[in-house]
Amino acid sequence: MSDLECTGQEDNPFTCSQKVMKHHTNCDHNQDVAIRCSKAARLIGGNDNSGRLEVYHEGKWGSACSHKFGYPEANVACRMMGYSSAVQVFTNEESAYDDDTVDNKIVVSQLKCDGTENHLSDCDYIPFATDCPEGKAVHLECKY
Repeated sequence: MSDLECTGQEDNPFTCSQKVMKHHTNCDHNQDVAIRCSKAARLIGGNDNSGRLEVYHEGKWGSACSHKFGYPEANVACRMMGYSSAVQVFTNEESAYDDDTVDNKIVVSQLKCDGTENHLSDCDYIPFATDCPEGKAVHLECKY
């Protein structure tokens, strides 16, 4: 592969466009690239496009606190998981999903996004916060 052109919406690099060349004479192993992909957010306890939002932060999966979490943050979270946008945002008490969060720790709190970010880590937040009321994990419904 040489001269890949990706938009960021592809599932993998093999679906990116590339220049068609008969001979790849301009590329040697000094130009090798390594790609590490990781899933940094997931939805638990709902269905394919809804559930409790978990984020992977500093080597641990945990919930995001609903304190100050609104549609800008939800849209960023949904987009980073491959959805187009958020449909609904719930706190644990409002959620229609039966999900036990007792063993799940809050790993980020007071996320503040403007909605244009590509990743929740681009937003302001408090890591491993203790000021999130018990049972106030974010639940989302995302739009395909």
